[in-house]
Amino acid sequence: TEIGKILRDEGKNDEAKKSIDKALVLKPDYMDAQIQSTLVLEAEGNFQDAISKLEEIAAQNPSNVEVFFQLGRVYYNNNQTDKAISSLQRAISLSPNHSNSLYALGMAYQKNGQKEEALKMFEKVLKLNPGNQDVMAKITELKKTEESPAKGGK
Repeated sequence: TEIGKILRDEGKNDEAKKSIDKALVLKPDYMDAQIQSTLVLEAEGNFQDAISKLEEIAAQNPSNVEVFFQLGRVYYNNNQTDKAISSLQRAISLSPNHSNSLYALGMAYQKNGQKEEALKMFEKVLKLNPGNQDVMAKITELKKTEESPAKGGK
């Protein structure tokens, strides 16, 4: 699985898939390998299959924060913002201090025009990761747009 992650990051999706499949043959219920197989699909641009597999995994593992984080992230990357928000909220209900889910939820809220909610998420991430430059920039950006006339959030 770890080799598959490296290969996927290098854009070698076919090799990554083979490596992850080997891990799943050895241990079919290995959650990380299951998730990684969906991320290879996403890397190939196959969002629908990635989402379908992640939804299946989530249904079978309703208390796994990583599954809901990844599902939310893939929904977001597939421009399904409302579903992303729902999945990321689920991840945070399972693990309130899961920084990746909080950050991704902030991004989804921002994309959805929900600036106040986005700001709250980024501020939580900053408390958990003091000094994070990216998060500080997001907060500054949102505060600037907050001072501008509202465009009407959801």
